Amino acid sequence: MRKLLTAAAMAAVVAFSTVSAKAAEFTMVTGVDPGFSIFYVGHLGGFTKNNGLDTELKTGPSGGASVPLLIGHQSNASMAAALAGINNHLVDNNICAVAQIVTLDRWYGIVASDEIKKIEDLKGQKIGVTIGTGSETLWQAVLDHYKLDYDAYNEGVVNVEPPEMAAAIERGDIVAFANWEPWLSRATLAIPGTHILVDNKQVGLYDVVFIYMNRKYIDENRDKAQKFMKSMIDANNHIVNDAADTKNIVGEFLNLSPDLMNQLYPKLTYKVALDQQSFDKTKEVLQQMLNQGRLEDVEVFDFNKWFCADLLKEVDPGRVKLPADMKM
Repeated sequence: MRKLLTAAAMAAVVAFSTVSAKAAEFTMVTGVDPGFSIFYVGHLGGFTKNNGLDTELKTGPSGGASVPLLIGHQSNASMAAALAGINNHLVDNNICAVAQIVTLDRWYGIVASDEIKKIEDLKGQKIGVTIGTGSETLWQAVLDHYKLDYDAYNEGVVNVEPPEMAAAIERGDIVAFANWEPWLSRATLAIPGTHILVDNKQVGLYDVVFIYMNRKYIDENRDKAQKFMKSMIDANNHIVNDAADTKNIVGEFLNLSPDLMNQLYPKLTYKVALDQQSFDKTKEVLQQMLNQGRLEDVEVFDFNKWFCADLLKEVDPGRVKLPADMKM
């Protein structure tokens, strides 16, 4: 099935900080990004507790770095964009998507230093990309959109974690980076001359974020898994219906100003579902990986193993609207 998997999917994950005061019966792990608000609101807003689930929230440099923890049961639920989940599913097909929780409408972009005026100026330059995440998805989509040579432009790619991007461009270690909010806005506000060269909407790209779990854990802990999913639905409803409180919770947790939260919140569409969009995005990422020569025999990819749709269907059947015939 796999020819090449990114190092990020295989590497050990370290440097995750714990928000909860003590170990709990259910551990949620993800990155530091307003796109992951459902975990923050679910835990800090008390929705997991209200559903009888004692949770621990851990955060690290990126959502993609959190997904491998599911393989060794160091996490019970993680959250990241599609590519990170697929990479880890190809390592262990027990890692599955239990719900799509947000669409990243205009969330990704390439931040460049002042001397970079157009995409073609990046040839031969150092570009920061977080391998195995939506950062890499954007970078490859930009190369596709502008019909640029993969080898020529990828020679300069440097694997950099999101929190280090701004410092790297300020030092001159890189001249641009592909990343997501809030790192785009933080960099352009803090570093004179930096600007957003292109964003995901300009290249016809959107991405989605999934919650991932381990199928073995779900089967052995059905009650806890159902409580968790109910908590996520409750948290999502709060995010959609009470923007002010959501921005307060997330802004305080991530140390983002009210002005920045007001700017970022409208760039996301929240939902808890598995539907046609969930399937289409998965298929798109797989096709992109195949086109890049990173997969073999992708036509046998089992979407029924990739989507653990039964868990969400047990809690709220109307939220599962996947196509009946899921094939490449």
